Amino acid sequence: MSEERKINVKGILKGILFSAIATVICMVILTLVCYFGNISDKLLGILVFAAAVLCVFLGALLVAGNAQKSGLAHGALLGIGYFLIIFIISLILQRKVVYSTHLVTMLVGTVAGGMLGGILGVNTKN
Repeated sequence: MSEERKINVKGILKGILFSAIATVICMVILTLVCYFGNISDKLLGILVFAAAVLCVFLGALLVAGNAQKSGLAHGALLGIGYFLIIFIISLILQRKVVYSTHLVTMLVGTVAGGMLGGILGVNTKN
């Protein structure tokens, strides 16, 4: 692998950690909004999805900005890593695999959010 195409694995892991922490913060905020407000289950599902994609986007923006290259790859790998962690936590908590359109939508959303954040992260730091 040439020096120009090298992937910053340590940076991606830090980005996943950042995204996970940001997600926890967003979920606490959403919990408070649900507790004090009247939000439908459908809207809550959309907000949870949007928060996850936004957190991956921000993590990829940070990682790609520091890497200065291969933003698309860094962002996609961050999105995949984030999804896998969420998927594994879900498996542990539910103790079964549930295949649904939500699973596919979450995968596509986190990877797309990561790729967009990676592209913008590389291009805004130059």
